[in-house]
Amino acid sequence: MVFACATLWSCGPKQQAPASADSTATSTVAPEPTEKWLVLKYDDVRLRATPSKGGEVLASFKEGDQVLDLKERSDNQETVVLRGESITASWAKVRTKEGLEGWIFSGTLGAAPDPSIAAFAATLAPLPTDDCKSIQTALEAYAVAMKGKSTEIADQAVRPLSAFLDRVADTQNGKLMQRPDTKALEELMYIDEGKTPDPKASAEKKAWEDCGLQLDFPEGMLYLILKPGVMLPTVGTMVSDGMRRYLEICKKEDANPWSEDAGLIITPKELADRCVSWDAFLKDYPDFSFKTEIIEKRKSYISSLLIGENNTPAFEYDGKKAASAEFKAAWEWVLKTNAGTHTGKIVQEWCDMIKPGGWKMTPKSQKYIDGFWNAN
Repeated sequence: MVFACATLWSCGPKQQAPASADSTATSTVAPEPTEKWLVLKYDDVRLRATPSKGGEVLASFKEGDQVLDLKERSDNQETVVLRGESITASWAKVRTKEGLEGWIFSGTLGAAPDPSIAAFAATLAPLPTDDCKSIQTALEAYAVAMKGKSTEIADQAVRPLSAFLDRVADTQNGKLMQRPDTKALEELMYIDEGKTPDPKASAEKKAWEDCGLQLDFPEGMLYLILKPGVMLPTVGTMVSDGMRRYLEICKKEDANPWSEDAGLIITPKELADRCVSWDAFLKDYPDFSFKTEIIEKRKSYISSLLIGENNTPAFEYDGKKAASAEFKAAWEWVLKTNAGTHTGKIVQEWCDMIKPGGWKMTPKSQKYIDGFWNAN
């Protein structure tokens, strides 16, 4: 699947366009529903009689179940480990569809999709993914469907929109891979200075760009990717501050890839900066709708921050030499400036393992890396 940061990959008040100086018009926003339903993001979540892990269990739920938010939160907070992540949150008072009331740890809850999201997704379903113009059609459909909606609903609609744009890009790549006549397109990626590009290939490249796609050439293979930030002009004025910030970060990162040909193409310090930037984002938006995708992206970044990539290793392959100065400097920067973050805590554990042995890999540190993805 083509990676678009807005999917995967994750999720304020609505930002309105400024009115002209002599304008007296007012805009109306659809009122929020009086009832707010929440969806369970994890399996085996318990409804308790009191807001505590020790409270009597009244019922249990599976991922995807919904409960009604009674808009009451506990004064106390507790920490629960969910899918390897420690989450600190209060308890939410809710009512089940059967009328049973109790408390659920709010870290397991997310906003239930508004009915209009399913309707919007249904408008995307018949659009042809083998025509790249469907990208712009889908963006236009989003603007129409989300007009007057709350930023919360507009945020929810980003996921089906993003998934559809990915499907279009995937279909275009499937067609591209089956073509025997891509040599002229490949030459566009590394054309010699002064050489005239093939007019037909140039026209095809421009047609893709007009749709919202661009050619890439990773590891010697011609590929189409979504333009960085392709959704922002349409989505950015309708979503929440958090979603807009997320999309802007993704645009910046997508425009500056971090890895290619099994090697880093940014510095370890820049990689560390991306890690702590996502730490800061999740601190500001702990229940963000693309949280899972952000965590997976951050895992990839942190893993490479610790040991590098095949062609940009932090340690020599035999493991007998100390870590390179560049990687060591990146770790030290994290510990100096962001020690209390998720990334900082992992880097601290890492340094504590390899520093006593002269900054070299050890059986203990290798075991840590082997279990990294499950533990973090």
